[in-house]
Amino acid sequence: MGADDRRLFHKVILPGALPHILTGLRLGLAQAWRILIGVEMLAAVPWGLGWMIFGAREFLNTDVMLAGVVVIGAIGLALERLVFKRLEDLTVVRWGMMT
Repeated sequence: MGADDRRLFHKVILPGALPHILTGLRLGLAQAWRILIGVEMLAAVPWGLGWMIFGAREFLNTDVMLAGVVVIGAIGLALERLVFKRLEDLTVVRWGMMT
């Protein structure tokens, strides 16, 4: 239809691949968040949520452990809603590719 490579990429290929790209980014963020908390537990750094949960486990402070888990979940949910929901609304939903 007369489109050059650049226009074809920006108007056809990128919008078609964007839902899959956003899904990959979402899954990557979730995996990175879990790994960060796990590394904090294993590396025994003197700060962080993982360290707080690990230290509370040693002294059977169940309330501190559960509070740490809730904070981890809340931060993950906030990242999901504030970052990826806005990206989807600005791109994929606006283009009518997802509801």
